[in-house]
Amino acid sequence: MKILNINSYYLSSTVHHSLWEALSQDKHEILSYVPVYKGYSARPECESLGTDSNVLISSCFKKNDRYMFCVKHNKICKDLVCKYDFKTIDVIHAHSLFTNGYLAYKLNQLYGIPYIVTVRDTDINQFFKKRVFLRGIGNKILKNADRVVFLSESYLSKTIDTYVHKDIKLLVKDKSLVVPNGISDYWHNNKPENIKDKPDNRINLLYVGAINRRKNVLMTVNALEELVKRGFDPTLTVVGRVEDSAIYDRLVRNTRVRYQQQMPFELLLEEYRKAHVFVMPSLTESFGLVYAEALSQGVPVIYSEGEGFDNQFAEGVVGYHVSPKSSSDITEKILMIIEDYKEIATRCLQSSTVFRWNDISQRYMDIYKELIR
Repeated sequence: MKILNINSYYLSSTVHHSLWEALSQDKHEILSYVPVYKGYSARPECESLGTDSNVLISSCFKKNDRYMFCVKHNKICKDLVCKYDFKTIDVIHAHSLFTNGYLAYKLNQLYGIPYIVTVRDTDINQFFKKRVFLRGIGNKILKNADRVVFLSESYLSKTIDTYVHKDIKLLVKDKSLVVPNGISDYWHNNKPENIKDKPDNRINLLYVGAINRRKNVLMTVNALEELVKRGFDPTLTVVGRVEDSAIYDRLVRNTRVRYQQQMPFELLLEEYRKAHVFVMPSLTESFGLVYAEALSQGVPVIYSEGEGFDNQFAEGVVGYHVSPKSSSDITEKILMIIEDYKEIATRCLQSSTVFRWNDISQRYMDIYKELIR
C-alpha cells in the first residue's frame, strides 16, 4: 500500500513528522508532499524534518499567491502531478480541508484515488468563518472525501452544524470520525511515580506555548490577580517563544509571572512537575499538544470551550473548559480543580495514554486499508 500525504504544514509543527514517523513503522510506503512558497523558512524545531527521501519539500508558488486561492492551488496542482506516478498511489491523506484538501479533491477527479481530509483550526476559524466565498469549495471537498477526520468532537460539531450545507450534513457526519493528535513517547516514558498533593495557599500555574494574541495568556494573568484578591499566593510560569513583544512586556511587569524561553523536553519536564494546573485559554486552537503533555505528568488542565481540546474528555475528568474571554471563569475553574485535586490529577495520568502515536497511527492505517478494499 502506498499513501500520499499532502501537508503544507509539515515544517510548521513537529506533530506532522511524528505522525509520518509512526505511520512509517509499518511496511507500507508513506510519501509526504509539502508545498511551500519560495523563500519559506521552517520553524527552528522543524528545520531537519524534510531530509528523508520520502518527504518532498516543493517550493512551487510565490508568497503573495497565498491571497489568491485558485492561483496558488493551480500552481501547486501543476507541480504535484509532475512529481508522482499516481497509478501507484492507493490513498491520499490531505492534512487540512482547504489548503491540502483541495489538491486531494482535484487528484480524485483526475485519477479516482480515494482521499481523507483532516479538518483543522485554520479551516474553521479562517477559511470557513472569514473567507465566505470559499465555503462552496469546502463543502465540495467534504462531499467527495471518503473520510473526514476531526481532532475533537467540538470541531466536528462546529463544522457540521455551522458550515456544512444542509443537503450533505448527514453524508458528511456519517463519514466523519475523531482522531486526536499524539505526543512524543518521551512524555509517556517519563511519567511521575507519585501525584502531587493538593495545594494549599500557593498555586503554581503553567503555560507553555507562543506568546501571542491567539494564545490569550494575559487573560490567565487577570485570573492570577483574582486569585490574589481571594487570599491565594499564585504564580504563573510562562514558557515559549515571544511573537508579540507588547504582550511579553505586560507579562514580565507582573512580579508573579516567571518567563522562560523555549526549552528541551528534559527541562520542560521539570516545569510540568512543579505545576499544579496548566492553563491555556486560547481564542482558537486546533488541538493543543501541550494539554496532553501536561496530562502525562499528572497536571490538570484549563482549556477553551468549543476549541480543539474541548470534549476530548467529559467535563471534570482532567480539568475544565472556560470562556477564553472571562478571567473570572478561569479563576473559578482553577479553584474547582484544586478542590478535587488528587482525584483529577490521578485521572490525568490514566487518560494520557490515548495520545500514543503508535495507537493513533494504527487507527489511520485501518482507515487507509478500508478505502482500498
